Amino acid sequence: MSVQDPFASEPRAAEAGVADSLGDWKEYLHGFRRRWRLIALVFLLVVLGSLVQYALTPPVYKATTMLQIERRSLASTMGPQAAWLDLMYSMEYYPTQYHLLESRGVAEEVVRLLDLTDDPTFNTARRRETAAEGTAEANEAEVARLANRVRAGLEVEPIKGTQLVRLNYQSSSAPLAAKIVDGYAQTFIAWGKEKRDRAVSETSRVLRSQVEELKNEIEKGEESLAGFSRQYSVSDYIPDADASSLRLTSLNTQFMEAKRLRIEKEARYSELQRMPAQAAASLGARTADSLTQELRSLERDYETKLLTFKEEWPEMVDLRDQIEKVRGDLDAAQMVAADTVVQQARSEYLAALRQEQTLGSEIERLKQEIMASSSVAVQYATLRGEVTSRRALLDQLVRRQSETDVAVGMEGGGESSIRVVEKATMPGSPAQPSLQRSLSMGVGGGLLLGFGLALLLELLDRTVKSGGEVERLLGLPVLAVVPDVSEEGRLGRYRRYGYGYGQSITGKEGGAGDKARSEPASIELIPHHRPRLAVSETYRALRTALLLSSAQRLASVAVTSASAGEGKTSTSSNLATVMAQQGWRVLMIDADMRKPRLHAVFEVSNRLGLVNVLAEGTPVDEVVASTGIPNVWVIPSGPIPPNPSELLGSNRMKELIRRAEERFDFVVIDTPPVLVVTDATVVGTLVNGVVLCLRAGRVTRDDARACRDRLVRADVKVLGVVLNGRRLTDAGFGGHYYQYYAAYGEETQQDSSAA
Repeated sequence: MSVQDPFASEPRAAEAGVADSLGDWKEYLHGFRRRWRLIALVFLLVVLGSLVQYALTPPVYKATTMLQIERRSLASTMGPQAAWLDLMYSMEYYPTQYHLLESRGVAEEVVRLLDLTDDPTFNTARRRETAAEGTAEANEAEVARLANRVRAGLEVEPIKGTQLVRLNYQSSSAPLAAKIVDGYAQTFIAWGKEKRDRAVSETSRVLRSQVEELKNEIEKGEESLAGFSRQYSVSDYIPDADASSLRLTSLNTQFMEAKRLRIEKEARYSELQRMPAQAAASLGARTADSLTQELRSLERDYETKLLTFKEEWPEMVDLRDQIEKVRGDLDAAQMVAADTVVQQARSEYLAALRQEQTLGSEIERLKQEIMASSSVAVQYATLRGEVTSRRALLDQLVRRQSETDVAVGMEGGGESSIRVVEKATMPGSPAQPSLQRSLSMGVGGGLLLGFGLALLLELLDRTVKSGGEVERLLGLPVLAVVPDVSEEGRLGRYRRYGYGYGQSITGKEGGAGDKARSEPASIELIPHHRPRLAVSETYRALRTALLLSSAQRLASVAVTSASAGEGKTSTSSNLATVMAQQGWRVLMIDADMRKPRLHAVFEVSNRLGLVNVLAEGTPVDEVVASTGIPNVWVIPSGPIPPNPSELLGSNRMKELIRRAEERFDFVVIDTPPVLVVTDATVVGTLVNGVVLCLRAGRVTRDDARACRDRLVRADVKVLGVVLNGRRLTDAGFGGHYYQYYAAYGEETQQDSSAA
């Protein structure tokens, strides 16, 4: 007897390990097909859920208006060096405008402009009456509450690469949506114009005060110059330029520039002090962006849930508390940012003031030196130079003051830098919910979730499912793949795979009307009762593959499995049947002394059997029983012994198998599962080979490997694997054979009818 080399399958085992880790995409397709009911159920549930959500979601209308926000520079009023007045040309300008559009201050102005506190469509709570009777703080609180609701429905949508921006507003009322979004446009235009007028007016005020101050200084300087001229009788004298006078002239120029810079910084500091905290904060680092986004998200959530729940609902109260907390954090962050911007402007102003004072002190010191050491002419030239420098600075400030006054006049009666491009129209249909969007999301989500769940179950499923997987996993040939004849309880679903009789395995269709054929049949002895079914042909294919699996004559074969319930008894009985149909004398031995079943399959007595032969020495002829199947005899198990493994490994068992091989053409031994007891391993060393039965969808990959390894380590020759219970719906290994049998059966039936 040849022994299987345990190392012969190592390369295939390694390859199988890689294939098992990576998986076979065909198996996943089979898994999807096997779980099509689950995929369809999940798909239908998700689509149904999307339709229910569509039906239950209240309609929301969206109105849109388009604004153009131009960038206008105020640098002309203070010269090209006033970079802070050129803020509208900076990269921060448009993000600042978008944040201001979403600010609570603008929303409050919208509430006041449209009188939303008295609008029954918007303010369903109608708190105007109670608020009007209260204090000013109560009125402001009511306006702030409604402003937050207004902000929740607003969406600012900039159009990339342009000066255009869309304002979208969503509401449960179409007229209200158009009304509020137009109110937003009007409010923001007026608010921007007011802010610009205020900035220009503040600049003009600072310039006027500095011009008046400079005029007074020039007047005092001219009086000093006239008095000096009368005292020393000096007139229109220009001294030679020496080092001191040149240095004094240079210091005077620097002093005038420092004075001008100080005026600019003072104007900016003064404007920021009067600017609202939120606007001032927007000029600095946007550290409160995350809080702003969180607040907008909470406000939108509150506005959406307000369509379903009342304001007194506990969930709404909690959500309102969260909004107030985030709003408080945002106000605090904006105050900190605004204070930072103001303090930075103050620092720049103080630095410019110190620079001006330093230069003034240096000029006074140099003047004292010149007056102490120089002639009267030099002193006169110094005084005249100071007056001339102040006059030049006065000319610049007067010119810029005039430009600023012109800008104030133009802004007061001219066009704003923000204008409406497209006015909002009342939406004719709701933007949400959308049947097309709901169906698209339902179909896409249903397919994704269904296939994802099926894939997850397939990945978690560690069972063996197909013959190809068995070959990759174990490195053993698959002798036959037996379909799952237990689907739907019986084999009636496989009636189209029969040929010759034109009836199902239950015999309910066609046939000769034989009573035996009209009774339901089990998988055992199916080749005898229904020899022309495709299932019977599978066992004949097993016979052929088994006889070709060894170069030597097979006289005895043991049939086992990894665990119980994998079809080893049905495989052994059907194998004996198809061997007998070939004209061979076949002996079946029930070596499963723990749970014997062959006596029930062949309907013989189990009073005497294999146990009596091995334990008591009973003659074999007394325990061999004939069956109702021609050329098939059986030795039942007999009484259950206390030591099955010792009996099966005894010399009497070896002698019994030797004598059976001499008297019969083929011996089939039914043994217990390998992973449960060692009986099958013991018997496997006494026969020509072992047929391993595995049940698709039940035995795990680890158990299949462990079963193979246990047999190989015991030097048992494993002839191949019979995969039982393969579902035809998987369309896996062997599925095309059954289709071939069906087509062949139909052709045979047609030929018979024609004949």
